[in-house]
Amino acid sequence: MVVWSSDSFRMKEVYKALHPNKNQMSWKELMFGNLARPRAIFQLWIACHTRLPTRSRLMKWGLIDHNKCSFCDAVETQQHLLFDCSLMKNAWKKVLNWINIQHEPLNWDRELEWIVLNCRGKSKRAAMLKLAITECIYEVWRYRNEKSFDTNTKDRNIEERVIEMIVYRGWHNSKMRDYVAQLMVQ
Repeated sequence: MVVWSSDSFRMKEVYKALHPNKNQMSWKELMFGNLARPRAIFQLWIACHTRLPTRSRLMKWGLIDHNKCSFCDAVETQQHLLFDCSLMKNAWKKVLNWINIQHEPLNWDRELEWIVLNCRGKSKRAAMLKLAITECIYEVWRYRNEKSFDTNTKDRNIEERVIEMIVYRGWHNSKMRDYVAQLMVQ
């Protein structure tokens, strides 16, 4: 490895030397060019690291005394909350259907692989899918927190809020406006 040669210094080589086994995250591309709200992108980042503070994690840390899902009687893990619980699964199916993608949700790891695979490139469809998953995870997490910590929470339609945000965020991006208009007409 040559870090310093007679003609130039190569910072790239220094970085490679300091981080030889750099782990590449397959989902890192989901963060770049994402039209979603910054707080939703941050929530996606936490979910990709499997670090959402679900009830099962909080119970392990001794912070709460039960680990039941806010929507059903199952144990609340990230896997359950995002793709096993009927609430999220149905919301995700409806959002995918709205953006004209036929897909049956899988478990979190396989779903993440599918999303990464389908979000490659700079197509409008890829940008829309990236926006959709990000906003969907954020809205489910937000609704879960409202149910967990607020006793006066009204039931709401998560997929409608996600679609509203997709339309809002997509419409304000001049490159996506025509694609969003086509989705709204259908």
